[in-house]
Amino acid sequence: MISRLAPRAAWGDRHRLRVPTGITAPQTGPPVQARISAPPPASAGVRCALSSGFESRRWRAQVMSGSARADSRRMEERVPTPRKVEQVAELTDVVSRAEIAISTSYAGMTMAKQTELRTTLRKAGAEMHVVKNTLLRIAADRAGRPEFAQLTEGPTAMVVGFSDMVGVAKALSEFVRANEATMKIAIRNAVVEGHVVDAAYIRDLATVPSREELLGRIAGNVIGKVAEFNNLVLATQRKFVGLVEARAKQLEDGAAA
Repeated sequence: MISRLAPRAAWGDRHRLRVPTGITAPQTGPPVQARISAPPPASAGVRCALSSGFESRRWRAQVMSGSARADSRRMEERVPTPRKVEQVAELTDVVSRAEIAISTSYAGMTMAKQTELRTTLRKAGAEMHVVKNTLLRIAADRAGRPEFAQLTEGPTAMVVGFSDMVGVAKALSEFVRANEATMKIAIRNAVVEGHVVDAAYIRDLATVPSREELLGRIAGNVIGKVAEFNNLVLATQRKFVGLVEARAKQLEDGAAA
């Protein structure tokens, strides 16, 4: 027979192993007894219920808060702010006029370095725009230049030139080369006259002589050719005069004889 437990606290009585009267259980080993070292405090169940309720409410609050933030972000994307409308209009104008646009990663650039780069580019007739990819895609679509959407890869700083493509590529490449040891800035790809090109193309373009250098070389060649032609004409004139003088002297000598 399974021995019965001695009466204990109310909590222990409710959880004691009970055997109906008159039923004998087969014993295959020593008697099995349920032992309870000490009854739990009376407030244990209350604390457990309160804790469970609090955790549940906190979890629901976190879920609702995250959902509200997501809804807010989606609403912000759907409903443009006046600032975003202004930015899209500005980007649309820039994209429509650009002859060259170079996409760069500007991670690690300080504000001082950004100002230095903007100054360098301004001297080359270029601008730098730190843009949101979503706004750039919208501007590219409105400007009718879908190739600009391919410049949107990660955080984007777009260098744009409107006339001298070689000068823009040269100015940016020289700045990247001079600062590559201190900050992470790299040329990713670019749009040149409506065609998407890679970073190697921009590096090669930067080695081409600039417009001023080409004009100087052309002017030098033209001036050199003009001077050469002038010397040739003068030499021909001197030779002709010499021939005439020699013939005149020959005739004089013949008449005297």
